[in-house]
Amino acid sequence: MRIRFLGTGSAFTENPENFQSNMFVLGPGDVGGLLLDAGADVRRAMVAQGFGYRDVSAVYISHLHNDHIGGMEWLAFRSYFDPDAPKPRLIIAEEIVDELWSNALKGGMGRLDDGPAHLDTYFDVTTFRDGECFAWGDVEMSPVRVTHFVSASHESPSFGLMMRSKNRSSFLTTDARFDPGNLMLLYEAADVIFHDCETVARPTDVHAHFTQLSTLPGDIRAKMWLYHYNDGELPDAEAAGFLGYTRPGQEFDL
Repeated sequence: MRIRFLGTGSAFTENPENFQSNMFVLGPGDVGGLLLDAGADVRRAMVAQGFGYRDVSAVYISHLHNDHIGGMEWLAFRSYFDPDAPKPRLIIAEEIVDELWSNALKGGMGRLDDGPAHLDTYFDVTTFRDGECFAWGDVEMSPVRVTHFVSASHESPSFGLMMRSKNRSSFLTTDARFDPGNLMLLYEAADVIFHDCETVARPTDVHAHFTQLSTLPGDIRAKMWLYHYNDGELPDAEAAGFLGYTRPGQEFDL
């Protein structure tokens, strides 16, 4: 099993050689492709890597920002109106599935020529609760609830993934604040870490910032790849002890 980065940029990347941070898990044989998030530019990111909507057997949604769900209407309609395309599976946390439909997708997808439509019109919906996991090929996928941002008293989560095979554990944070107190055990358990990393001059406190991640212990930084970075000149990740920045098209063995 391999994970390929379709894009590695921030939500607002305008770099013509990059896309928003979405990934594709590729398995052998008939396992199919698992799309990790479907942001607004995911269709172009997939085409740039030689993929199309028919390659998506399932989509995992980490949270509800547009750079992670903005391509869901494209995927839904392209699959629905193609009689030869299988119905994709949607894997999503139970606590955000209703909000995905009601607040983000229903306005454009809630009605078809023959009447009302619902999320399960387009997807085979599989929800998970805290502590539940699912398998993709020979990899166990364990969703991890992380804090993306806090507004007043409301916490908006994202759901990262700890991906475990027989020989390797990989931790994908998705969009997460700097929170080593809660994430350190996962950092330590993983053989490789893919961490979102803000690189703007002024941190926003909705992503871990490069300067914050640089304070982590050296053995943690030494197994960490950075992604979801901003356009422009980047700090020297390798000099700071990281493995580096992921790039579009880069693959990793899970």
